[in-house]
Amino acid sequence: MTQSRHQARSSPPDGAAPPAAPTGRQWQLRFDGGRQQRYFPDRGALLRFVQQVSRQSPHPRYEVWAEGEPVRLADGRDGGKRFEFVEALDIRDEDTQRRLAGEPPGQEPID
Repeated sequence: MTQSRHQARSSPPDGAAPPAAPTGRQWQLRFDGGRQQRYFPDRGALLRFVQQVSRQSPHPRYEVWAEGEPVRLADGRDGGKRFEFVEALDIRDEDTQRRLAGEPPGQEPID
């Protein structure tokens, strides 16, 4: 079985901010072993949700996805939304916990 490109990536190194989604695009969070997903208007709302839900969830891994360029059909028309993997948040990791607590709500990370 080959590994898809999003599975090979993980959270950015210490101190590095993940890439921001283009303005006006949605963010997607996948969690609970991939069985649940939620959509958010901005990264701040997504992170606040992770902080709240992580206290109750038995699954420590959260995948953050950002809306990318739309899917293009063969005839050139838009075929729907596409989400691109941004980072994985593992709340067992102390560095991730510190980063989540220290990132100002609603602020887009800087590339």
